[in-house]
This record gives sequence, structure tokens and C-alpha cells, in this order.
Amino acid sequence: MEGTMQDFPLMVTSILDFAERWHGEQEVISREVDGETTVSNYRELARSARLTSLALRALGVRPGDCIGTMAWNTVRHMHCWYGIAGSGAVCHTLNPRLFVKDLEYIINHAQDKIIFLDAPLAAIAQQFLPNTPSVQTFIVLTSSSKMPKIEAKPGTTGRPKGVAYTHRSQFLHCMQLGTSNALSMGMHSTVLMIVPMFHANAWGHVFGAPMYGCRLVLPGPDLSGKTVCALMHEHNVTVAAGVPTVFGDLLLHLEKSGRKLPRSLTHINVGGSAMPTSMMQTYERLGIHAVHAWGMTELSPMGTMCVLKPYMQNWSEERKTAVKSKQGIPGIFTDLRIVDDKGKELPRDGKHMGELQAKGAHTTKSYLKVDKPAVDAEGWFSTGDVATIDEHGYMQITDRSKDVIKSGGEWISSIEIENMATAHPQVAEAAVVAMPHEKWGERPLLVVVAKRKGAVSKEAILEHLKGKLAKWWTPDEVVFVDELPHTATGKISKLQLRQQFKKSEAASQGRSKL
Repeated sequence: MEGTMQDFPLMVTSILDFAERWHGEQEVISREVDGETTVSNYRELARSARLTSLALRALGVRPGDCIGTMAWNTVRHMHCWYGIAGSGAVCHTLNPRLFVKDLEYIINHAQDKIIFLDAPLAAIAQQFLPNTPSVQTFIVLTSSSKMPKIEAKPGTTGRPKGVAYTHRSQFLHCMQLGTSNALSMGMHSTVLMIVPMFHANAWGHVFGAPMYGCRLVLPGPDLSGKTVCALMHEHNVTVAAGVPTVFGDLLLHLEKSGRKLPRSLTHINVGGSAMPTSMMQTYERLGIHAVHAWGMTELSPMGTMCVLKPYMQNWSEERKTAVKSKQGIPGIFTDLRIVDDKGKELPRDGKHMGELQAKGAHTTKSYLKVDKPAVDAEGWFSTGDVATIDEHGYMQITDRSKDVIKSGGEWISSIEIENMATAHPQVAEAAVVAMPHEKWGERPLLVVVAKRKGAVSKEAILEHLKGKLAKWWTPDEVVFVDELPHTATGKISKLQLRQQFKKSEAASQGRSKL
């Protein structure tokens, strides 16, 4: 028997059409790059997006063409996203924090024809323009009176790889954001979208907020603790999404200023890297649910969300915190497993560590312009993460496969050591990297940023870790630095740290031989 239901295409443009028709008056608040705040709504956003689509067609854009955007989280950037989708073209977000050479490679790989950009980023565009011949036009997101001049002048561990999303994959992905298994978003929510629109698809919030009729707050380029706190108070934010660095800065601002978070704030969505357990506990004490999430660009990006199951509500706070510190369980459209070196699935016991694999309706099967599939014969995508899955189904990332420390043939989780170290009240940030060791192969080095210079010693850190880690997991050395290097997406750059301290060690050994 054939079904009798209508064939309704799942298009991201229909999300904004829906928001315009049924939530048209819902506000979209935008802090622009010049610091001014504008207030519009989904009805106005939809009209502007349609005008953008018409303008792109008038410029000769055809379905399938790649159109770049290099901009911060503002309503103008939203016009671009939906306008590009409405024209049938492909929206290609560019991270302005990347090196110019990487931007050149990414633009040339995608063959972007037009690039929308914020006015303050024109200087970056001027640097890559001579080496990006496919770019025919720049469209600056500003008023004519503030238009910059762009003139052509001569002028990581690997090149970035592209993933092409479909309308269907994005629609299905965003359906999960508003459920009670995730962020419980809806018409009564005010969402502060801190995660940049150029990073991992803004975790789907660009589409999820209008899908659920949420009031949306866009912070622009200033993501300091002071600004984030002010936006939360001014607009009665209920949900905020961002990386741990942002939420750590917010706590430091609260500590220094004496301010409190607004009573309206109930959830923060944390991803990009694991939030230290101590930071999560601080937010919980403030009455805010810190919802851990894990994902990657290849998964659109959300793979898991961490919300407690009903039978866990009566557990002790310590036991509940242990679960909340994990990355969580997948949504309906994603499946996960962990495997050993031979590809055999490992038990869900919270003890076995293995390579994390994913498959599902919004997981990529290949990379852009790469003939080789990115999945195995059964459709499993290897994430490059090392993880455990416990008996309750909660997944926990223990490391990136390139960051895991193998000492004496056994794995040591850098993330677990970092979480323990940042639980010290005088530690602002910490990272653990592997250092070569003649006997054990590798040993952990703990790199610490203290809240105040001289506020904590190596001995105090090691004493703090005693009894919390297996003895052979305890770092051999603790090094203090003023700040840790971060990648363009806000994660700690462990590659840079490894290179830095290997050079230091080599120099030290060289001096000792003289």
C-alpha cells in the first residue's frame, strides 16, 4: 500500500517562511559591528532575505554557485544566509580568524564568486583578493557612508576540508534543537547565539531559532564577558550557546564586577570543547543548566546533547555531575559506536576507550571535491575522537586521537587531567600535551594559566591532583604560562603547545651539552 501524504520538500528557506507567517512579530535583536543595536523581526528578516536573493540573481548567480560570507553574528549576516539559500546558491562561511593563506585555499577550493563581508574585515579581503581569481564581487554589509575601499595588491597540520550540507540535512538537524532532550527551545525562549555563524554552522541555531519561533539576540564581534553579561540582562536571555572560553570569561567578569546573571537565564549550550567540571558546577550553583554538546562540521554539527534521564533525577549531586560532564546521547537522526584498532565494536561500559564513529541523516558521506568516501562500507564515519559510552548510553570524549597520550602502551586522557586541574580555585585554564619519554614513549605535561601570577605553585597543583587520578596519569611536569594559544575557533591549540615545548626541551638539552 502506498502512503497518501503530500510530498513536502524539507528546505531551510521554508523555515523562515514559517517564521514570517506564524512568528512574524518575534524580535531579532542585533548588535552591529559598529556597536549600535538594531531591532527587527522575522517578518522583516524574510523580506530582506528575499531582496538579497533577487539581488544575487540580478548579479548572475546561478543554482549551485558558491557565495562566501565573512561576517560576525548580525542580522545582516542572517539576510545573507537565507538570501543565498533562496537564490539556489551555496552559502560558504569564511572564518576571518584564519590565516590569509588558509582563506585563499578555502575560497579557491570552493570557487566562491561573490563574498559578503563586514566592513572592518575589508583589510583581510584586500590581502587574499590577488590570489582568489574566482571572486568577482565583494558585497560589504554596511551603509554607503561607511563603505571601505578594497584594492588588489601583490602579494595548520593540513588544508581544511569542505563539507556540503543539503537543505534536508539541515532541516532534520534543527528539528532536534528544541526538544526537551536538548535545549527545550520555543516561543518563550530568547536565544543568545554567541557561537559564530562561521563556525560549525552556528550549531544550527540560525535555522533552529526561527523554526521554534524563538526571540533571537545576535551579539556581533564583541564576545567579552562584560558585553555578553550586558546583552543577557538587557534582553532577558533564556538560552545562550557558546564555547567554554566565552563562559569562563563571563564568570571572571561576574567575579570582578560583582554582577549577577539575569534570572531569565536557564540554559547554556556548551560545545567546541569540554567545559571543565568545576565551571559547570559553578553555573549549576547559579541555577543555570549547562548542557554539554558534542559534534563536528561533518555531523552538521550536533552529534549529542547531555540531558539527564528521568531516573537520574534522584541521584546524588556528585553522581549527576559525573553524567552532566559527559557529552551526552545522540538525537534520533544519529547513531554512534566506539571501535578498537581492528574495527570491532567495544562494550558500552564507560571503561573501554575506542575510536568514535557516527552515521545518520545529517552526517557527511564524503568531502567536497574528494573522490574517496569518508565512510566505511556500512556508512560509519570515523570522527578522530577517542571516547567511551557508558551503560546508560552517555558518550564521553576522552581525547582527540592526535592528542591522546600513550604511555607505556596505555592511553591517558588529557581532557580528564585538564578537568581536574581547572577544578583548582586558582587555575583559570589548563592544557595537557604529550612529551616524548625515553622509557614510556610519552608522558603528560600540564600547562597552566593561573588566575593571578604566582597565585598557585607546581607543588600545590600536584597535591590537588593527588588521589583524583591514577598515579601513572599524574603529569611529570607543570609549567605556568601567561596565556594558552587558541585556534581560530576558540579551542586550545595543542599542536602549537607541543611544538613550543618540544623546541624548549630541545634548546634545554642543547644548552646542557655545552
